[in-house]
Amino acid sequence: MASLNHPLEWYPQARRISRKIIMHVGPTNSGKTHHALKRLESARRGIYCGPLRLLAFEIYERMNHQGIGCNLITGEDRRLAEKDVPLLSATIEMADFNAQYDVAVLDEIQMIGDTFRGHAWTDALLGLRAREVHLCGEPSAVPLVKRMMEEVGDEVEVIEYQRLSRMELATDSLQGDLTRLRRGDCLIAFSRKGIYQLKEYIEANTEHKCSVIYGSLPPETRAQQARLFNDPESPNTVLVASDAIGMGINLSIGRVIFTAVHKFNGIHITNLSLSSTRQIAGRAGRFGTEFNPGFATTVLERDMPFLRDSIPTLPPLIGKAVVAPRVHQLEKFAHQVPQLPFTQMLNLLEIVADLGPDYTLGDIGLNPEDFDFLDHLPMSVADKFMMSFAPIVTREPTGSEICKRMIRFHAYNQECYVSDLLSLPEEVPLGPGPLQLLEIYHKCLTCYLWLR
Repeated sequence: MASLNHPLEWYPQARRISRKIIMHVGPTNSGKTHHALKRLESARRGIYCGPLRLLAFEIYERMNHQGIGCNLITGEDRRLAEKDVPLLSATIEMADFNAQYDVAVLDEIQMIGDTFRGHAWTDALLGLRAREVHLCGEPSAVPLVKRMMEEVGDEVEVIEYQRLSRMELATDSLQGDLTRLRRGDCLIAFSRKGIYQLKEYIEANTEHKCSVIYGSLPPETRAQQARLFNDPESPNTVLVASDAIGMGINLSIGRVIFTAVHKFNGIHITNLSLSSTRQIAGRAGRFGTEFNPGFATTVLERDMPFLRDSIPTLPPLIGKAVVAPRVHQLEKFAHQVPQLPFTQMLNLLEIVADLGPDYTLGDIGLNPEDFDFLDHLPMSVADKFMMSFAPIVTREPTGSEICKRMIRFHAYNQECYVSDLLSLPEEVPLGPGPLQLLEIYHKCLTCYLWLR
């Protein structure tokens, strides 16, 4: 009833061409992505697919700065040249499977096993019509990719990289003393409130000024904060950041300092994963700078044993690639259980789906609290499934309701004006409360652009 076997057959156009898969694998700061991008620069037609808007924007800026024409497409932003250009930089969910490329670069390939977004990497790996597909990421993905490509019939080459700069575990923690901070330090915290509390404390009690980087900051703001921190002439000598720095952003960090080794994952508080811990710690040290070697440590001594155990330990191999069902498969399954509302139908499919040994269904189950409003809208199964990927605000009532109103307007084909939904302040807001509201509004605007 719910067989989703043979995902490789979902992309017949890609199966008609002979592809070579080149895997660039190694630790953070090993130059693996740099080598893949150098190949992309020389392509007559190529695409970069990354996990973050900020990374897609960085590649877009880098290529155009070098005089290589490059478009940008993310879920919220499209920057297209008037004339035809050779390259496209995109978030991986926006990969174009109809275009023909000479070179494709998929960044952070280990995300193929992520239960929430892994399907986008699986789709891109199986579906991109490129003669060369360059995969950048951790070695933990190599055996799985080899098995997948053996079934497809594509050649696989693995290139292993070593760190260009050394990263070492510090002998001890800061012993809770933030006056021991020095230029080039990066403190890792896992909440907006915690980040701003640290920034306020550091600037009040030490000689340092702080840049801040975290996930809900707009990409342009994150890029600006990174530039300030990297600039040796800037007063921003310390960075306070979330785990958002783990992927891709180029930062000149001397020490990565964990304020905690656990975080709230949306359901409960859990220890950081091995992969995440190593990736964040790996941001310490940068080739060609004074920060070589880099160091990783903690604020509190009680967290050092976790770091000592995690840094030398390799992440487990990725066992299965995550997939999402095709629309026609959803429609067929929905026809078999017509009595179930859309959200319950998805939850049932997640339980009973059969995908074979190398694939698994991602977390398509929807939280009824966030998405049960879709059950009551005059939309097809295909449209409701598309809306389930909308970047709506969750865990915040004001933003959640604004996003739901947008989707209702969309469902009923009614005009929707931002000015009718958001009450923007007339003066520049100060303090964490108004700042949080502006971040919520920014997320709502992201959802608005996604729906357009």
